[in-house]
Amino acid sequence: MHNRGNRKILLVGDAGKAFLDANGAAGVDCDTCGSIAEAIEAAAANDYDAITVVMHGISGRLGPALRKLRQSCDSRIVLLAQMYEEPIAIKLVGSRHNGTTLANDYLICPVRPNTLYESVMGAAAEIAAETAGPAVAVDAAMEMRIRQLEKLATEDDLTGLKNRRYIWEFSRQIIERSAAENGQVTLLVFDIDDFK
Repeated sequence: MHNRGNRKILLVGDAGKAFLDANGAAGVDCDTCGSIAEAIEAAAANDYDAITVVMHGISGRLGPALRKLRQSCDSRIVLLAQMYEEPIAIKLVGSRHNGTTLANDYLICPVRPNTLYESVMGAAAEIAAETAGPAVAVDAAMEMRIRQLEKLATEDDLTGLKNRRYIWEFSRQIIERSAAENGQVTLLVFDIDDFK
């Protein structure tokens, strides 16, 4: 992996839930830690450009943990959520504490290592593009186009609702989670006639 300008990422939580393959974390230039408490200590001791938090298993108590993490650093915080955790991630990204957002953004897992790095560091790249010149500006423009295409792949552009591709992946994750926890899944389908 090439050196990306010495920008550092801290990955918090179960990396196996974040990446498409088990060795995904090895493909990202990052430090890792298992808990928010460890992340708070690491963030206080190091200057991370971004901190990524795998929501799996901690999404219910993540708000207070993010407040403590935010108090210990000024790093960009990106949540790594499974599809079924997306509503919680949206709420946390929109939440503010003492005038500061708890999280800057979120990504739906699993992701590829390069996608994680480029998405997490995307805001920094856009700022650098404005000051660095045309070659970097092209990379930032490409990254923005990729984000737009990812959104178009999972959302209906007319209504803004999630599409069939998103529903299939969301359903797969819900069924896997239910099987692992010996739970049940209920699917409700509404057929709306003359919807305009």
